[in-house]
Amino acid sequence: MFAIVFALLVYSGMFARKEKGAVIGHAPKGPLVAIAAVIAIVAALYQPFVVFLQQVIPLASIALVVIFFLVFIKQLIKKEGKGDPWPAMIGMAAVLLVLGIAWPSVQTYLGFTGISPDVMLWAIGIVVILLIFYMAYSAREETK
Repeated sequence: MFAIVFALLVYSGMFARKEKGAVIGHAPKGPLVAIAAVIAIVAALYQPFVVFLQQVIPLASIALVVIFFLVFIKQLIKKEGKGDPWPAMIGMAAVLLVLGIAWPSVQTYLGFTGISPDVMLWAIGIVVILLIFYMAYSAREETK
């Protein structure tokens, strides 16, 4: 809870100094840490919220991993003309292999038991392969 509140306070910049609508500095970290710590302590002491977090954290962690992966891929694709695309393409292929190996346990954990594992893996595989081809094609265009 502390990390989430602190990250939201820093990212939002609501306590940053502003002049005429422009942000001229970052907020001091001390007050943000204190605010996040107080909210985390209150959340930890409130039993219904603790039970709620214990139920939500597994699903939220999966959502955060997916969001992180998508942002990571977006940053790699957005860096056209900068860097080598091979590490990203190899990383995506490795993630696809690990997902293929661990899919039966991931599928039951996510609740996709009604969908055939082969169909889901094909869909995910096609998307990842298309991303790899796009990155290879954009790297080829840059060398011309």
